[in-house]
Amino acid sequence: MRRANINNKRGRERGSSLVMALILTTISLALSGAAMVTLTARSAYVRSSIDGTRALLLAESGLAIARSELLSNVDSGTDGIGDAGGSFAGGKYLTTSAKLDATHYKIISTGRFDLRRTSVESVVEILPASAGPFSYGFFGSQFVTFSGGAMSDAFNSSVAPYVALNTDANGTLYDFTGGDIGSNSTITMNGAKTVVHGNAAPGVASSVTTNGGSKVYGQTTPAKAPVLLANPDAGPILDPVTGKVKASAMDYSTFVKVGNITISASGDFSLTAHAVLTIPPGDWWINSMSLTGNSTLQISAGGAVRIYCAHAFDTSGGGLLNPSLLAKNLQIYGLGDASVNSGDIIKMSGGSNMYAGVYAPKMPFTVTGGGDLWGAVTAASITNTGGSRLHHDIDIKGVGNTNTKSTLKQISWRRIAVPAASASL
Repeated sequence: MRRANINNKRGRERGSSLVMALILTTISLALSGAAMVTLTARSAYVRSSIDGTRALLLAESGLAIARSELLSNVDSGTDGIGDAGGSFAGGKYLTTSAKLDATHYKIISTGRFDLRRTSVESVVEILPASAGPFSYGFFGSQFVTFSGGAMSDAFNSSVAPYVALNTDANGTLYDFTGGDIGSNSTITMNGAKTVVHGNAAPGVASSVTTNGGSKVYGQTTPAKAPVLLANPDAGPILDPVTGKVKASAMDYSTFVKVGNITISASGDFSLTAHAVLTIPPGDWWINSMSLTGNSTLQISAGGAVRIYCAHAFDTSGGGLLNPSLLAKNLQIYGLGDASVNSGDIIKMSGGSNMYAGVYAPKMPFTVTGGGDLWGAVTAASITNTGGSRLHHDIDIKGVGNTNTKSTLKQISWRRIAVPAASASL
C-alpha cells in the first residue's frame, strides 16, 4: 500500500514536470519568434537607413558635379551646365540648377538607392574671376560722359614716356590706341573734338551715343555681361585682428608739410594758398583730401604710395605731382559710397594733372577744365568735360590684387521633399 502511494506521487510529479516543460517550451518558442520578428524588423530598418544614407550620398554627388560645372562654366556631359544625371555605386542621381540672379544659383539634387529617394537643395554664389583694380582703361559703372573736346588714348610707361606723335582725322594728337572706356550702362559723347582712341563698350543692352561729331575710333559693341566691381582691398591698412585701421597707416609724422596745411584728428587734409604736402611711399589712410589755392600734393621717390580715402578726394583746386611719371607709383583707392554720403566723390580739374591709378567703385569721378590723367580710372561714374584728356597707362593693368579664378560659396543647404520631376528616378 505504501509503495503504491509512492508510485502515484512520483507519477504526479512527472506529469507536473512535463506540463511545466511544455509551458516553458511554448514560452521559449514565442520569445524566439518575437525575437526573430524584432530582428527582421530591425534589419529592415537598418537596411532602409543605410539605403537612405546611400541615396543622400548620391544626391551629394550630383551637387558636387553641378557646382563644378557652374564654377568652371563647362558642361561635363550633354545636359547643360549645372544639370547632371546618371548611375553610380549601384544607385542613381538627378540634378538640376536654376539661375536666381547674376551670381546666385539654386541646385536641386535627388539620389536613389533601391527604394529610398533623398532630395537636397543648395543655393550657391559664383564670384567670377576678376581683373586687377586698374585692368580697365576708364570704367564708370553707372555711366560715362565725355564732352567738350575730351579724349582718351593709351601709352605704356614701361616702354616709353607718353608722347603724342599721331594725329587723327580731327587733328587731335594722341600716342596710340587703347584708351578704352566702358560702363555697365550708357556712354555719351558730345562735341566735335571729343574722341576715344580705343573701344567704347556700354553695358548689356545699352549703347554709345555720339553727338556733335564726336567719334569712337574703336568698337562700340555692348558688353556680354555686367562687370562686377569688388570693394577696394583695404587689407594693407587694416589690423587683421581688430579690423580697424592700423596706427601706422594714420601716422603722418613722416609727411613733409610746407605752407598752410591742416590735418584734423579724424584724418581730414586741407591744403590752401600754394601749400605743398609730400607723402612718402607706403600705405596711408585718410578721411578726406582737399586742395585749393594752387596747392600741391606730391609723392616722394623710392616706391609706391597707396592712399585709401574714406570720403572726398578733391584736387580740383591744385595739382598732384608724381615725379616718377609712373601711374603705378600713386594708387588712390576710394572707400566711400556716394549712395550713402553724396559728398563721397573724386574730383580733378585743369592744373591737377596726375599720373595715378584710381579705383573707387562706389564714388563718382569728375575731371573738368582741361586736366590730364595718365593711368587708369574705375569709378561709380566718370564725367569728363572741358577738354580733359585721359591717357591709359597699360603698365598699371597688372598692379593690385587680382583674382584670376572664379570662386564658389555655398549660401544654404537643406533636405527637401522629393520634387515631382524626380519622382520617376
